[in-house]
Amino acid sequence: MRFAYRHLLTTLFCALVPIGCGFAYTADPISARVVDAETGQPLAGVNVAALWTLKGGLEGGNVVGYANILETVTDANGTFSFPGWGPRPVVLGQLHADAPLMLFFKPGYGYHQVQNRVVTAAAPTQTRSDWNGKTIPLKKFKGTLAEYAYDLRAFRLELGPLINADTCRLRELPKLLRALADQASTFARNGIVDGPHPMEYVNSMLGDQRCRSLPQS
Repeated sequence: MRFAYRHLLTTLFCALVPIGCGFAYTADPISARVVDAETGQPLAGVNVAALWTLKGGLEGGNVVGYANILETVTDANGTFSFPGWGPRPVVLGQLHADAPLMLFFKPGYGYHQVQNRVVTAAAPTQTRSDWNGKTIPLKKFKGTLAEYAYDLRAFRLELGPLINADTCRLRELPKLLRALADQASTFARNGIVDGPHPMEYVNSMLGDQRCRSLPQS
């Protein structure tokens, strides 16, 4: 709701002062493979999310929305793909050249993310991922359950801007959020309150913003 209000104000402003307002982005398809870092064997069932983050504000570094959010799960060969999309116009913020941010989660493996290596420049209107066609290794987590919860707490930090900028778009990540919530339940049963957001929190945030509930994955 907060993002929708800011988006409306920006739209009205751009209607009055159209020069310099808005971009139309297009993204190339992405296909890659996920493997175990030690064995090199393909990993099936890895949750993968891709976020094309829009940044703006006075210094240009605040998350103000998302051009697109996609998720999928790796197949038996460890492969995943995202379709190309666009052109998609935006009127608030712009993509940076590090987009998209891709998040990976599989129970028993540590937190992992990848993004483009160039992080300072604005993205071109035709975007691509440096990781297209690449092999992405995931490391098994080695440590206590409490240490694992602390490691996965990074998902809270990465999804925090999404919650703050446009809570309702959490609905576009049902597979990832449910997998993380299942892991959070395992932590809770062992008396550990750290880690990713539990499902109760996700549903509460969606309810507070009058969003529809998380769709069935």
